[in-house]
Amino acid sequence: MTEADLCTQFIAAATGWTAYPETRGWDMLLTRRGIQVGVQAKLQANEDVLLQAMPDMGSYNSPRRRQALVRGPHYRLVLVGGWPGRTDAARMDNRRRWCELAQHLRLLVASPPENQWQTWLVGRWPVLNLQTVYGGPYVGRPTPIWWRWYRWQTLRPEILPSVVPRVPAGVPCPEQVTPWSITAVRLERRCAERGWVTIADARELRDRAGGQWNPSTMLSRYFKHAPPPKGRWISSWPRASARHPGTVRSLEGSP
Repeated sequence: MTEADLCTQFIAAATGWTAYPETRGWDMLLTRRGIQVGVQAKLQANEDVLLQAMPDMGSYNSPRRRQALVRGPHYRLVLVGGWPGRTDAARMDNRRRWCELAQHLRLLVASPPENQWQTWLVGRWPVLNLQTVYGGPYVGRPTPIWWRWYRWQTLRPEILPSVVPRVPAGVPCPEQVTPWSITAVRLERRCAERGWVTIADARELRDRAGGQWNPSTMLSRYFKHAPPPKGRWISSWPRASARHPGTVRSLEGSP
């Protein structure tokens, strides 16, 4: 099994949830009824994946630190395929200590059981089957009072893309569907239909996707000046569709 396989199985088990792969720095960002769950996956549990699931604080008073204190999902979940150890006893001991550390960090932990995925994140509360995760005193106790501990009091949830990305999760060098790539592909489509685009088109599609860059920046990246009259741009190389194939797939059937 690879991390991509692990993520694929996890998304398939998340019935009722909308999964956004490779979004906002998460391997998966799940959402349902206004609740967001950020998921970081690792084939074997280690400290790195715990750090990845925590807010990226950066240096003191940096924009990245301020952003981490303002935006984030309501729950942070670590998905692992197993724990290190040469024997079953060693793996169980590592699992116990690792999950206890995750609990102190207010991180949920999910791992595939031996037979099949069990029901998780269901019902009124986003309930993970704690019996398959922690065992011990948490068996059969996914009560609201426990979930208040794991919920992060974020000021604002993560900003989601305007389309659900159709890209694989948990792969090396993942492709992300961002407002930039969405705008670039839509602008290329409009240019193909009309034969040219203007800075007003770039501004309109940028605002529609939720971007904040200067529209002329995108035009100079993917287009070139057309013959007179002035103000028109035509396609150039590199094409946005060639640079962002995952975005092209995600926009299929979308205007």
